Formats: sequence, structure tokens, C-alpha cells
Amino acid sequence: MSIFKSIFTLALLALTITLSANNDPGKLRIKSKVVEDNAIVIQVFNLQQMPTSVSISDLEGSNTYFQKNIRRHNGYSLKLDLAELTDGRYILEVKQGEVIKKQIILIRGNYPQLSSIAG
Repeated sequence: MSIFKSIFTLALLALTITLSANNDPGKLRIKSKVVEDNAIVIQVFNLQQMPTSVSISDLEGSNTYFQKNIRRHNGYSLKLDLAELTDGRYILEVKQGEVIKKQIILIRGNYPQLSSIAG
């Protein structure tokens, strides 16, 4: 019985550490995923009511295809239809103050692929 208690305690401790690391209240977090052909969902967390912008542009930054300014929210979710974008690479960028998170979106054959989030 004591082995079971020890394993249970270690598992609970590991879960607690993981949850606390993933829920840092002061850290901007982003999740994105492909939900269907030509569409992605972007979720931003821990906004703390601070102005945050989400944009998609070409790699050079000369053409912006999507721009959304988010205000007075703690979290926000949006679904983006990327059907109008031609095959190529694009940058998803989330800015909040001096914090900038970036992700590359590769569109090939009308299907988006997402890189890891940097920043």
C-alpha cells in the first residue's frame, strides 16, 4: 500500500508542477492548430486586459493579409480562413507591448502547416 501512495504522490506532484508551469499568469501564451482545409484557429491567453495585436503577413512584412487588435480581454480565440492565400510562407505574429511571438504558416496545396511558436 505504501508503494501505491508513493507513486500516487509523485504523479500528483508531477501534474501540479506541469500545470503551474503552463499557467504562468504573467506570460503571454499562444496555441494554434489547423482545423480544416484552409483554416486555422488561434488562441491567445494571459492577455491581462493589455492591448494585443494578431497579424498575418508575407515573410518580408510588406503585405499584411490579416490584422486584429484585441483590447480588454484576458483570452481570445479566432478562426481564420486562409483560402485567399497562395502557396507560400507567411508569418503569424502576436504582439503585446515588447513581447512578440511568431509562427511560420506554410501553405502548400491549399493546406496550412504550422511551425513551432518562437519568441
